This record gives sequence, structure tokens and C-alpha cells, in this order.
Amino acid sequence: MNIKFQEITIKNFKGVLGERIIRFNPEMTQILGANHTGKTTIMDATQWLLFGKNSDGATNFGIDPKDEKGNIIHHLENEVSIDLKRDGSALTLTKIRTETWTKPRQKNEEVMSGHTVSYFVNGDKYTETDYKLYIAGMISEGLFRTITNPMYFPSLKPDDQRILLIKMVGETSPEQIAGDNEDFK
Repeated sequence: MNIKFQEITIKNFKGVLGERIIRFNPEMTQILGANHTGKTTIMDATQWLLFGKNSDGATNFGIDPKDEKGNIIHHLENEVSIDLKRDGSALTLTKIRTETWTKPRQKNEEVMSGHTVSYFVNGDKYTETDYKLYIAGMISEGLFRTITNPMYFPSLKPDDQRILLIKMVGETSPEQIAGDNEDFK
């Protein structure tokens, strides 16, 4: 399967207040910058959209934008959307997290009671289960992390490295390695 990112749109996610759009070069895109300029935010947004985790593999991490005092800015939707080509066909994946507010009895003010997450493929709403199955049918989390994070592969156990390498390039039999070389036979 051939997957090429075209563009990512990040809205109200971690250090991105408002909207940031990154267009990818069809050949290669390098994300470079000084500390605290958003490199990890881009990777976290991508991982969150695809696998519900950040770039370190954590499922529980802060995605809410904060003000200059470090307080969460409420009443904002967190949204990440990626336009990509999958085997030449256009595809848009979108994930939106919305705060849920309720007004308890005998109280004057609403309180945040949680979040709702919505999943979309080409604008069609999916359940969380169906969305996860759709993504898993495209690419595994381990393979994605291997090809997008240079620190991931060396952190794996040797057996897990071998499994991923075989998934990427296939397995070669001892007979294929020996070929016509009589010394190897």
C-alpha cells in the first residue's frame, strides 16, 4: 500500500491555538525548528488522529491549548485532519474532540463533565471501533512509528525489530541467500 500525506490541519491542539496547516512535499518533508516551535505537536497530532496516542505512545496526554498562565482554554474543539493519497486515491481522515458541559442541579454554573470524540473518513462519521479498524487496515501503529520516528525502531527488542523488518521487506529463505554460491550451500 502506498500512502502519501498531502496536508495536515491542526486546530486548537496543544500549542496550536486556532488553525495551522502544513502542506507536505510529495517526495519528502522535513520538520525542523528550535525547541518549543511545534515539531512534537505535529507528530502528536498525527499519532492522535491515527492511533489515539502521542508520539511517545501515551494515550493520556494534554491536547488542550493553554493560555500564557498555563491554564486550559475551554470551549474549544480539538481537531486534526489529514488529506492523503492512498494508492493514488484521495482520502481525508478527521478526528474532533469536544468538551461536554453540564449544569448540576442547584448550581448556577456549568461544569465540564468530559469529552466527546467524533471520527470521520471522507466526511462520513464512523464509530470509534470502525474508525480504528479502518486505520488498522491501512497501516499498523508499529510500522507507522517505525517509518516516521527514527528513535522508535532502535528502542524495540531485537525480535520485534525482526518482525517489523519482515513486514516491510518480506522474508528471505536460506536457499535464496545461498543462491548459486557453492560455499553457502
